[in-house]
Amino acid sequence: MKICLDVRSPGYAGIFNYTKCLLKSLCERDQENEYLIVSTKKDKQWSFDNAKQVIIPSKNPLAWTVWSNTRLNDLLKREGVDVYHSFKHISLFRGPCKKVITFHSARLFLLPEQYKWYDILYWKMTLPLAARYYDLFIVVSEKEQEHYAKHLNIPEDQFRVIHLASDSRFRVIEDSNILQKVKTRYTLPDHFILFVGRILPVKNIETIIRAFGLAKKQGIKHKLVIVGKETWYFKTMVSLLKELKLEEAVIFTGPIFEDLPTVYNLADLFFFPSHYEAFPAVPLEAMACGVPVIASNAGGLPDVVGDAAISVSPADVEGFGEAIVKVLASKSLQREMKKKGLARVEKFSWHETARKTLDVYRELAKN
Repeated sequence: MKICLDVRSPGYAGIFNYTKCLLKSLCERDQENEYLIVSTKKDKQWSFDNAKQVIIPSKNPLAWTVWSNTRLNDLLKREGVDVYHSFKHISLFRGPCKKVITFHSARLFLLPEQYKWYDILYWKMTLPLAARYYDLFIVVSEKEQEHYAKHLNIPEDQFRVIHLASDSRFRVIEDSNILQKVKTRYTLPDHFILFVGRILPVKNIETIIRAFGLAKKQGIKHKLVIVGKETWYFKTMVSLLKELKLEEAVIFTGPIFEDLPTVYNLADLFFFPSHYEAFPAVPLEAMACGVPVIASNAGGLPDVVGDAAISVSPADVEGFGEAIVKVLASKSLQREMKKKGLARVEKFSWHETARKTLDVYRELAKN
């Protein structure tokens, strides 16, 4: 069987991490099948004995859409592909092989106000066509299946729920030299609360800041460190910090990749109150590094954290503030949450994600 994985991604966030970890697990563990990797010049150059990489000339998402609907089918036919798996891009025509797509976030249906008008237009045009022309649909949580089935009128038996996992590079680090070097590199404080993610409204960063402010008023000495790419929303957060007089207590580092596991290890608490997430790996990454987690109870987050984290409604600023104070005031609670978190991470693995995904490819190839 020849399987095409279309790993094109506009950045280095969730979809990039998903495709990177899945591709590595598939190619390392599956020596029976051949893989064709479709990527761009900006993507990682892969080297696997059973995989061939095709670099497409398109330079931006609009050009990728054009390519997907003019050249993709020719490539699949020429390469003799049996199953095509897309993680983001939707081709609007039937192809010469079976097609599966991973749907990532039903947030479009639930929080449309957080999207640009042109994004809404694109997804409203393409998602119904994907529902018509793709053979199976992978989703990363039961909640995602529920929303996509409802809004796209897709029968539930066409979905396959496959959870994601934390990258193995996220682990407890006890080497004090490594910890100190990274702490110095990013000028991190001795004690801090951590958030990791793009600076966007869906991440509920306003609640992060307000809850942190409430906790500061109750006496915590920690600072707040926000790791992630700045967007148009960043200026709004800066204004809020000035309003609450928290400018000196909050540090924006920008994106961090290679040193991120160490940054997690340096944190005393991880805070993730998103309005909606499909199945974010970020809380699992924090747990894998031994950090207590406070998260919202929205979307697929309960599937991720289980009972290993303190869960609060995304709109409950006071509840988050109280949770912060409660965790930071109790070493025994921190130890208990660390233990539960490390056990929770063990329930998910990229090996299992790859195995279940390969089962989907085999199912499609038989039909």
